[in-house]
Amino acid sequence: MSLIRRTFACLRPYWKRIFIGSFSASLHALMAGLLVWMAGPLLMTLFATADISKSESQNETVVQSKAAGSEISDVGKLDIEERPEADLDFLVRTKNNLKEKVNHLVAGRDRTETLFNFCLLIVMIAVASNLFLYLQGFFMAFVQQSVIRDFRNRLFEKYQKLSLSYFHHQRTGQLMSRVTNDVIVLNETVDLGFNRLVTDSLSVILLSTFLILLSWKLTLLAALVLPLVFGFIYLMGKKLRKYSVRSQEKMADVNSVLEETVSNIRIVKAYA
Repeated sequence: MSLIRRTFACLRPYWKRIFIGSFSASLHALMAGLLVWMAGPLLMTLFATADISKSESQNETVVQSKAAGSEISDVGKLDIEERPEADLDFLVRTKNNLKEKVNHLVAGRDRTETLFNFCLLIVMIAVASNLFLYLQGFFMAFVQQSVIRDFRNRLFEKYQKLSLSYFHHQRTGQLMSRVTNDVIVLNETVDLGFNRLVTDSLSVILLSTFLILLSWKLTLLAALVLPLVFGFIYLMGKKLRKYSVRSQEKMADVNSVLEETVSNIRIVKAYA
């Protein structure tokens, strides 16, 4: 835990950019959740059939006008659960509020106009979602590269303070590998441990909220497999950590051999 604490301590100088990136990630997750939720209403609007009843009247123009008004209010709208107010729980009220807002935004004179408004709204949400995704990637990439630079500077300063005997027992390629490969692996750890933790957690929370609003029973049923998934990820993570350590050790050996070969190639060629 101390290593993780020291690693994340390097992120403190960049907390402003981290905050902007995290906020952009939360908005991206919100937009993605809206896209998932609106897929159902879009299909309902696409395949719905308008059933407009017309009553006889003395003035045909007035009748047609009333029928058109009825079509405006009914066609393409989302079905709202009608229950007594006392029986409405939080999920139903929230779902109905969302449906009312969507109805207000996309309702048109006929089904074609309503479908066009739906598609336009989905495109706008998708553009906004990708814009926030770009902002999140931009600021987080800046933080990652800055952390790599700080790690390498600290490691180089540490090398300058070490005694001469230390370098007698260490191969040059291994020392170089720690500055290059090991720092990159550490940066990937920061990326997966912080960036993914923030963005994926927000996405899971928001998407789970929308799924619960759609059907809490199906969401609960799908969540039953999560313990198996987490157990599999834990076991695979333990194995991957072992292989990662071995991979870095082999990479250090390769760098050592390469450095010695390139450094002494002139001497070898001279006496070959």
